[in-house]
Amino acid sequence: MFDLDDLREKITDFKEKSPLGFKIAVLFIALFFISLIILAFQGGAQKIVIDENEKLVPDAEILIPDSPDLEKNYFPSRKPEQKWSESEILNYFTPPDDSTMTNLERSNDSLVNDILGAAP
Repeated sequence: MFDLDDLREKITDFKEKSPLGFKIAVLFIALFFISLIILAFQGGAQKIVIDENEKLVPDAEILIPDSPDLEKNYFPSRKPEQKWSESEILNYFTPPDDSTMTNLERSNDSLVNDILGAAP
């Protein structure tokens, strides 16, 4: 069936004829078995689940560095609102004027023509 002495003799002949090739073959076999062992113990990548709705509970006060770039009323987080208040609308939203809307319309038309230009 399978003769162990014959295999041992072939390995010895290969070692004597090509010592460098034998060392390379042994190195590849060793690396193969080492990688099998590492994969067996690694088991697989575990997914880390991050709950974005989890409330932050700091163990100490959050210290914000003094910097000219940050305002003194800086808050690390806030509760997002679903709608703007009237004062926020007046403060932050600027209705576009006619020239801005015309430029936007031209830009969009140009983009659509570029995309559909080759269409039949």
